Amino acid sequence: MEIVLNVWNYILEHIDQLGKLTAGVTVVAMALIAAVKRFYLSYKSKSPKKTTRLIKYLKNYNSYMDDEDRAFTKTCINDEIMRNISRVPSPNNRKDMVYIFNRIEKRQYIKEISKLQNNIEKVNGHYKVIIGKVSFLPLFYKFLGMLSIFIFLIFILLGIISIYEEKSMQVMLSFLFIAVIYEIIGLYFFSFFPSKRTIGRINDELSMFPAL
Repeated sequence: MEIVLNVWNYILEHIDQLGKLTAGVTVVAMALIAAVKRFYLSYKSKSPKKTTRLIKYLKNYNSYMDDEDRAFTKTCINDEIMRNISRVPSPNNRKDMVYIFNRIEKRQYIKEISKLQNNIEKVNGHYKVIIGKVSFLPLFYKFLGMLSIFIFLIFILLGIISIYEEKSMQVMLSFLFIAVIYEIIGLYFFSFFPSKRTIGRINDELSMFPAL
């Protein structure tokens, strides 16, 4: 308890410095977010280079390939195309996932099913999402979500203290901006892995058609 009080007193004594540090972190974070966004949009707008290269090989060097070579090249092209379309990286899961995507009625569950692809099993001739009682990923994302919300509350409290102690507007806004960022991150982690209720509804959908 004494350690916590010492840390708290240190924060109160150095709130101006923390505010300036937070302001600097805010500027850097905004610059990084803008850079990542530009990179993502640039990458997204480009055609898949490997797929284009494989199609070029198949078209321009067809006479140098035998039937086995052509069949293998077409398989590689299909793998690259369906990897990008389905967002399912593993070829072992992709066939089942595409089969499910084509048959599920409630299309809004496709994103959640993609997240759960490694937890889908065949039970009595149907697909079913099975989550173990102690599953690492759900617990991990809940932990990150709770940690982010805890940090969010700390920065909200620092923002309130900065108002109470009549610190500069820059200090207060920096604390509140970081708090909002951590709130968004926390909500993202909480929503990343589907809830038990959503999993139950997905299983109801999966039970409406037979497995492969």
